[in-house]
Amino acid sequence: LGRAARFGHSLVCEEIVRAIGINAWLVGEHNGSSDGGVHSPLGLAVAFNHEATVSLALKQLKDHEFSLLGYSEATVAGLPQGSEGGMSLFHVAAQWNAHNVMKLLLGKIVTVDTSMSVEDGKSMSDSPGRRSLLPRTLDATTPLHVAARYGHVQVATMILEFTSGTD
Repeated sequence: LGRAARFGHSLVCEEIVRAIGINAWLVGEHNGSSDGGVHSPLGLAVAFNHEATVSLALKQLKDHEFSLLGYSEATVAGLPQGSEGGMSLFHVAAQWNAHNVMKLLLGKIVTVDTSMSVEDGKSMSDSPGRRSLLPRTLDATTPLHVAARYGHVQVATMILEFTSGTD
């Protein structure tokens, strides 16, 4: 499944998942973790910017009640929470400059809490009137930090437009 997802073969992915089960989208190839991280078939489809494959995976996961909501800053429809280090699908898309997939993921945002983190009670907003963006890793790295680190202007711009509430 990982190889088919990495290369964007959605139809092959669909058949494999039908045969081996929906959990396969979230299982890491190398470490066997089931966190939906970068080494999972879903993470690989995100990293390689395969929008149709990511969309298929999210639909299948949601249809089978694997819609894991979470993140203190955002309520996200149908997205796995990320690896134990806090790396989410948003972080993976930002790291790999997966702009089509980032747009798809941003479209899954239901609400964004601009005031408080559930975990520490501190403000997560960078400035007054701006929405905080998506999940943070354990060291408080946001997807915008990741896009900036790798010089991905298009993804960084998408994130900034989303967090400012503009189109």
